[in-house]
Amino acid sequence: MPRGAIEDLPRSAREAGLDIAEADGFFCTQDPELGFEIHAGSLAAARDRAVEAGIAAEMIDDLVVRLRAAKTGGYEWVTSPFLLDLVLRKPKAM
Repeated sequence: MPRGAIEDLPRSAREAGLDIAEADGFFCTQDPELGFEIHAGSLAAARDRAVEAGIAAEMIDDLVVRLRAAKTGGYEWVTSPFLLDLVLRKPKAM
């Protein structure tokens, strides 16, 4: 996602002819073993696309290894990714 994309949502919605009817965001806390594995698995799954975009495979592989190693790092919890819940509507034509 491009930097500033969230901040630009109202403008982007208007440019597309839409109104933001509702916007909310949230995250969950998880057990470190599960949370770090979710993050590592997500990166591993996106690896091919990231490499196509010019991100070095070694960087991704190193991060996946570090995330998986962190599962036993004494953390009490890990957050899920931040999730955005967005409802857009098309205004009625006048």
